[in-house]
Amino acid sequence: MATAAYTIMNCASQMYLEIPGDLNLDDVAIVQWDWNEGYPPASMIWSLDVDNPYTTIQNCVTQKVMDVPGNETVDDLVVMQYDANGGQNQQWTFIPVSVGENEGTYQIKNVQTGKMLEIPGGIPQTAIAAIQNDASGVQNQNWLLMVNAPSSKQ
Repeated sequence: MATAAYTIMNCASQMYLEIPGDLNLDDVAIVQWDWNEGYPPASMIWSLDVDNPYTTIQNCVTQKVMDVPGNETVDDLVVMQYDANGGQNQQWTFIPVSVGENEGTYQIKNVQTGKMLEIPGGIPQTAIAAIQNDASGVQNQNWLLMVNAPSSKQ
């Protein structure tokens, strides 16, 4: 599959990853936010190739990518956005999971650290930062991808 644009919803919290306030700065936390109707805000749209085991996850507004700061392998580390640099701490693997009828559900694993992207406790509250943690198989590490529009990234 070619690179496409997606919203990324946490299966536990039912909220979407985004860049708060469309901040085009490095070192900004990736957070979850609510979206109820209509077309999603551009800050919630991410460009990625789900079939590439070393894909970046790029925000379509800021053009920055999801990054595990400093290649740190500690649990509960907040995932940030940074300019793309080709590092494995900015590369992600999408692992399909079977969750009911939710086709398009994945665990998202960082290539460098081997940790999973999650929302702590799956709490359905806005502005909670996404973190990395060891694989646990719980819903807060499962993500539903929904295609939004063709990506400009090739």
